[in-house]
Amino acid sequence: MTVNYISGFDLTDPSIGIYTCSDSIQNSGKWVNPYAGPQSFCKVDRFTSVNLYGAYAFNDHLRMHASILNAFDKPPPLDMQTYGSAGNYSNAFHDAGAIGRFYSVGLTYTL
Repeated sequence: MTVNYISGFDLTDPSIGIYTCSDSIQNSGKWVNPYAGPQSFCKVDRFTSVNLYGAYAFNDHLRMHASILNAFDKPPPLDMQTYGSAGNYSNAFHDAGAIGRFYSVGLTYTL
């Protein structure tokens, strides 16, 4: 089992002159009316996903492996400033949530 945790973060950045929630969303390059949304748009919630992996060796030659990514099918948190993604989530941090639960099963045979 692997647990991936990304802490929440604030979208304002005083180091580049973005002091308010409105400035942050306006500078994102997306068309959003910064006065229509709540202040919570400038806070991206924490995100935790759990991945499971298992393997079983039938004998010296045949092995089966399986994995479940984002086992609890946790959706990504809203990120109103993100860019380069199809939705309002950070594709740099939260792809597991955007993809959803994903299964993989395979066999390996060696001579």
